[in-house]
Amino acid sequence: MGSGWKNILNLKDKVRNHICFKIGNGKTTLAWYDKWCLEGPLCNTLTARKIYDARFNASNTVADIIKNGEWCWPAEWLLKYPQLSNIQVPELNEDVCDEAMWVNRAGLKTKYKTKTVWNDIYGNNNGAKAL
Repeated sequence: MGSGWKNILNLKDKVRNHICFKIGNGKTTLAWYDKWCLEGPLCNTLTARKIYDARFNASNTVADIIKNGEWCWPAEWLLKYPQLSNIQVPELNEDVCDEAMWVNRAGLKTKYKTKTVWNDIYGNNNGAKAL
């Protein structure tokens, strides 16, 4: 693998913690692997085996795990993983797409724009070190 690809893969790890999703219709945000709630990606709590055993799959979106305004995950998950009960069910809006957000060094969410990300990672920003 060339050094360019290695640099891209290393950058992915730096960037991952700075991307979160604002839920609109819930149809493009991955329920288990994207950061869309305060608990972080749910795969940090739920193993792939637990997800599969509950008859879900890796490609489920946030919209897929909400039925009639309620989470449709197993009741036993709430006993084993009580932090799940802290996650509010987002109000899905069919007319609004999910939106990727950038969480900058100061912890503020902004619209995800390449220029914003680049400046936050590599910009001078008053002498701050790169992510």
